[in-house]
Amino acid sequence: MTSSLTNSATYDAAPGGEARLTSVQLAELSFLLAACSLIYELAIAKTLSHLTGNAIVWESISIGVYIAGLGLGVWIFSRNERPHPVRLLTTIELLLSAIGGLSVILILLWHIAYRMYLYDHGRLLGADVIRPVVWFGAFAQFMTIVIGVLSGFELPLLFRISAQNGNKSRYGTLFGFHYFGALAGTLLFGLFFMRYSSAGAAAITAAAVNLLICIYLLRLQRLNHRRSLPRIAFAATPAIVCILVAVVSQSFVHQIQIKNFYYNNMRWTSDDGEEVAVQGPVKFSGLLQFLDDYKDVERIQTHMQSIDILEVPPTPQNTAMNRPSRPASFSVALDGAFQFNSATEAEYHEHITHIPTMLFRRPPSRALILGGGDGLVARELLRYGENISGITLVEIDPGMIAFAREDARMQALNLKSLDHEKVEVIVDDAFAWLRSTQKMYDTIYIDFPYPFNFDALRLYSVEFLRLVRARLLPEGYIVMDVPLDIDGVEFAAFNDIVFNTVRAAGFQTIVAFQSENETFITAATGLPVIYPDYLEFGVKPKTFGPNWFMKRGTNLVEIRNRVVSDKVNSIVKPRWLTEGNPRF
Repeated sequence: MTSSLTNSATYDAAPGGEARLTSVQLAELSFLLAACSLIYELAIAKTLSHLTGNAIVWESISIGVYIAGLGLGVWIFSRNERPHPVRLLTTIELLLSAIGGLSVILILLWHIAYRMYLYDHGRLLGADVIRPVVWFGAFAQFMTIVIGVLSGFELPLLFRISAQNGNKSRYGTLFGFHYFGALAGTLLFGLFFMRYSSAGAAAITAAAVNLLICIYLLRLQRLNHRRSLPRIAFAATPAIVCILVAVVSQSFVHQIQIKNFYYNNMRWTSDDGEEVAVQGPVKFSGLLQFLDDYKDVERIQTHMQSIDILEVPPTPQNTAMNRPSRPASFSVALDGAFQFNSATEAEYHEHITHIPTMLFRRPPSRALILGGGDGLVARELLRYGENISGITLVEIDPGMIAFAREDARMQALNLKSLDHEKVEVIVDDAFAWLRSTQKMYDTIYIDFPYPFNFDALRLYSVEFLRLVRARLLPEGYIVMDVPLDIDGVEFAAFNDIVFNTVRAAGFQTIVAFQSENETFITAATGLPVIYPDYLEFGVKPKTFGPNWFMKRGTNLVEIRNRVVSDKVNSIVKPRWLTEGNPRF
């Protein structure tokens, strides 16, 4: 059915010379305007949550600020009697298309400045008092409230136009279509743009729709005037320019933001705890020239997360930081959080896989990997040869599995472990899968990203660990990487939460151990821990040897705590994000 918005019906004027809109046209406008406004809000919220790594907090704030903006817009409108509602609605759509189309680009540009001047240095006024992320969020939320205020004008304007047409009884219809439009915008954003495109593309699309509505309204008002098309084009030019700028610059600005995030003002923490600048901050004037020396970051956007692949050039030996020279390599980051570097990943994956085997003197037979979609833990387990009878790997993101299987660099690194006949790959949420399966395993490896936000926190909760324990054979053990302070001095409160959570899940034997750069926990329900002399079980690790076990007080510690209920991390009472986590 042809929309009445595109129907070239005969022009009719409302009182005061305003264009007359039919009830059907008003309902269609109500639907489209609500959809566009919701897409702007969701695009800003998604961009913020991605840049900060905390979806629940920033998306909640964005929704609240947007609704407050709607209320403010309605209040402002109610305080002013405007005689020409169609003209005002046209102006509102021009402003929304210009501001909304550029909203994501402006937030990315502000994030570049935030990372350069606020994140590490606190150069802006008040940064020593107010957390820098608040300054970043305040600007983004200013964009949200502006869009909310402008959107707050739309529905009252449609009501006034309807009243001028003598259709006050149509208010309920306009309300209904407005809410349906909001639902449509939400579904379109979540099911299409986030799966197949990006938040920036969603904002630009919404801006284009707002612009088309604006042009349509301008056309209605100019039908009885000569040379109406030039006037329409002139009036719409600012919004057209803004949308074109957003379209042309989106890819470029996005890449600059990503490269600035990863490469500008890089820092490492040396062995004595002192921060050492690998690359000092580059001023804004020299940023493009500086970033041009680095290859573009390759981003794979999946429905679950963004996978960034960074090409790392060879680095010479750095004696000040006690770091050896490294060949050219690549790094992988998930949603901006570092996961591994191809030149150094063996240290992590050999420790998480082989140290528990030696501690308990039990090589894995039926292994379960929760997470680990890169295939690197599976690669290490397959080194046990005939000892390993089967590996089940549960990964929530099919995009990560595809990357690990199809990317030539990953194939060379994981030795195509995910395609091995002994490896069963299951694409599912680990929490949900553990509830449904009845299979039992003698070793379970928990290889998730650290819980920087509430979304991932449930995977480190006592509820999740109890599900893990239920799938563990009586003489089996689990292994997980967690951010710990083995010395237990500076971050003793956080250590207590980790150990209490594992103990409350039902594990009697708990051992914390570490490699040079990572910390882990291995735990069992029915096995006493054994500190063996170096025992290989047919696997010779490359990153540690017999001397590692001689530093028992430094490299590994058996935990003998009792459960303290208020120090247990749970879904309903998350403690990991509130007790001074050393990595967060």
